[in-house]
Amino acid sequence: MTPAKEDFDWLCCEMTGFMRTQVLAVAASLRLAEHLQERSRTAEDFAAVTGIEQSMAFRFLRACTKIGLTACDDGRTFKSTSRLQALHGETPGSLRNKRWERRHRRHGRHLRERKEEERGGPPLRDEGGDRKDD
Repeated sequence: MTPAKEDFDWLCCEMTGFMRTQVLAVAASLRLAEHLQERSRTAEDFAAVTGIEQSMAFRFLRACTKIGLTACDDGRTFKSTSRLQALHGETPGSLRNKRWERRHRRHGRHLRERKEEERGGPPLRDEGGDRKDD
């Protein structure tokens, strides 16, 4: 059976959405909004302050430009856009802070479970890592 054009279009949208989510997650992790707050930066500058490879920094910043987080007029220097400010840590309601809150909350729950098991309490997860019902 040959997939319909609608099936290809749907799958393309799903893949693009996943890739955009990954770009946003990296932008939050690397604090892109903070790094571009005061001035524009080249990929080389951004690589130096974040510790990533220059070629990766350039590809990442181009991806950010594609989804509207950054702008680049000369093909070399990247600047912040208003969309990127939603990931700035000091922006009220920052999405970067919300992302980290969820991650730390989830990580903290796993640490509490591990500590309980180390104290001799019953295992809270089975061998497959799924949570056991009490």
